[in-house]
Amino acid sequence: MYRKQFYNTLLDDYFDKDKTILITTHQVEEIEHILTDVVFIQHGKLCLNSSMDELHERFVELHVSDDRQLNIAGQVPIHNRPILGGRAMIFEGGDRHFLQSLGATKTPSLADIFVAKMQGEQHVA
Repeated sequence: MYRKQFYNTLLDDYFDKDKTILITTHQVEEIEHILTDVVFIQHGKLCLNSSMDELHERFVELHVSDDRQLNIAGQVPIHNRPILGGRAMIFEGGDRHFLQSLGATKTPSLADIFVAKMQGEQHVA
């Protein structure tokens, strides 16, 4: 409750078109709705710098059953995790139409993109 009040106060008191508000957090899900741009830094290196609108176009999450994941020919996920009944895979710049033919697609949450970019391909299974 206090965090929500803090962000509301921050925006109400300081937001105008001539100011930039920089927020650093590991709790990306609690601020996703107020962001216009996002930057991810890992080990001092920039690994993502994008507007929120670009993120929604750039990343796609695919949910497939375990037997369907073999049909993803040529599409390499940046992250792959188990979900009930199958796998959830996040693609950066993937062929959205092709992926839709394999299973359910959606725009991943900012928290899921954060995990995918921070963990990278070391967790693709």
